[in-house]
Amino acid sequence: MSMLTRVLLTACLATPAIAQPANPLEQSAPPDPLKNDGRGAPAVVGAVTGAAGVPIDAPAFIKPGARLIYTHLSSMDKPFNLFTPWEKFGPQTVDGSIMASDVVAVLPGRILVSADGYAINQHKEHVAMGGYCAALVAKQVDDHQVAWFPTKRLAELQSAGGIHISRGPFPLKGKTYQATIIAFQARDNTTMKFYDSGTGLLLASSVGAGHMRWDPVDNGGLNRQVQRSSTFETYRVLDLPWTKANATSPEWAARVKRLSYRGIQRIGLAPDGAGVALGRTVTVTERGDGWAIASVGETVQGQPAGPAEALHVQGPASIGAYWMNPAALRDLKEGQIDKDPLLGVTLRYDVRQTPAGKLGVLSQTSRQGGQIREYGYSVDDGALRVINDVRRDLGYVRQFELAGRE
Repeated sequence: MSMLTRVLLTACLATPAIAQPANPLEQSAPPDPLKNDGRGAPAVVGAVTGAAGVPIDAPAFIKPGARLIYTHLSSMDKPFNLFTPWEKFGPQTVDGSIMASDVVAVLPGRILVSADGYAINQHKEHVAMGGYCAALVAKQVDDHQVAWFPTKRLAELQSAGGIHISRGPFPLKGKTYQATIIAFQARDNTTMKFYDSGTGLLLASSVGAGHMRWDPVDNGGLNRQVQRSSTFETYRVLDLPWTKANATSPEWAARVKRLSYRGIQRIGLAPDGAGVALGRTVTVTERGDGWAIASVGETVQGQPAGPAEALHVQGPASIGAYWMNPAALRDLKEGQIDKDPLLGVTLRYDVRQTPAGKLGVLSQTSRQGGQIREYGYSVDDGALRVINDVRRDLGYVRQFELAGRE
């Protein structure tokens, strides 16, 4: 292990646990996240047009820094009611997770989103378990694959061709919305989506697949062998200093084709413990001023970790991008930047002197310190030099160091 990684890991392990506040999931009614402007449909984010000439009809709340959180539930042969809170289910009944989707950039014709999936560990805190990135285009809006649908088009929807449209009140988290409900039922599956008619926000969706069950569960015809649902939890806009500051890319990032990282995964938290060799390659496929799209491949002991590379997107509102503007890094003040009221995850910034020079370190710490994710950037050129994922709750560490760039 290099001296650079040892310095960062020692600081990481010394981070004190965070006191646990009241569980936001137990609150009866979250604050109203979206306010209609009183004139009907919310404003559209510009007349943006993609490469295919198709504009994205996105509401004003889909903007850099926006975070939308949904609870996801799934079951096999265990029917459940869409409105039953996750924590009310018994053990081994329903699998659940929370997905936090961050809008990192709004581009002409595309919206870049980075999402993290969270589970609840044995300490009752949310810990990140992996996620995905997406470059959303207009067709995904048309196919109801995103967290909104244009309000004007919602108002125009009519039942036809096996799709049933209804409108009415929809209770969720102690609040009642006026919803537009889209339902499709076939022999082998049923799909329902619930949108807030005033803003276009997706409030909930549920899918049932397989044979119908005859258990006495009132769940809107979704009583099937396999059931999955997603319900809206919260919306807010993260106040990230680098989003408002100089979000342009450093000069070298306009030319770089590939970043290579070497790493290790160890069982146990000792800085010098033995482990499994990891590798990561980030290949930039598209870029612009302040944003980039890349493919990311990882190896374990020199062998591919998966069958395919993963999509990566980054923009002005990214947390953990592969580069940041060094001037913006130098202007950041040390200390806490954000604490998510639902997840309990704290984001902070620190400057650390390491054998490789001065690094600006962004860290995300779970509510009680069971997980700490760190991103260490060179304050000289803005490159992401070190990545740490420390799982105190499970007793393992994943680390990567920048090995080269082409």
